Amino acid sequence: MKIGVLGAGRMTEALASGWTRAGHDVLVGGRTPGKAADLANRIGARAGTLREAAEFGDAVLVAVLLAGLDGTLRAAGAPEGTLAGKAVIDATSPRPGIWRPWRSSSSGCCSPAPTRCPSSPSARWRNADVLQRPPSREPAYSCASRPSRM
Repeated sequence: MKIGVLGAGRMTEALASGWTRAGHDVLVGGRTPGKAADLANRIGARAGTLREAAEFGDAVLVAVLLAGLDGTLRAAGAPEGTLAGKAVIDATSPRPGIWRPWRSSSSGCCSPAPTRCPSSPSARWRNADVLQRPPSREPAYSCASRPSRM
């Protein structure tokens, strides 16, 4: 599977290194090209721009701090449709208590069910709930190796 990654931090390293070891083709894009290239080299992936990573992947991991999410999605071309029709794994890292209004379910809690993001309405978003996973909910990143579960 081709997986594009937006972000070059610790979450990317943890997830993408497993994906490359499992034989997936991974392209890492980051706001700092040198950091993305260094990480890609360490984990056996390729490096590129944020837009290249978004266009590359059948699935796209978004692993950035919440404060950088809007800028990252713009740089990745999400408003122009680069994520259209793709499975997007949201592993953004908000502080506890931060509500993600574009990803909330009708019950008011973050849900791992497919949701939509205003900057890319046709992408299939999965909330990985890296900090605040409701009990008994399987995080999206654990099923990323099984495309049928996306």
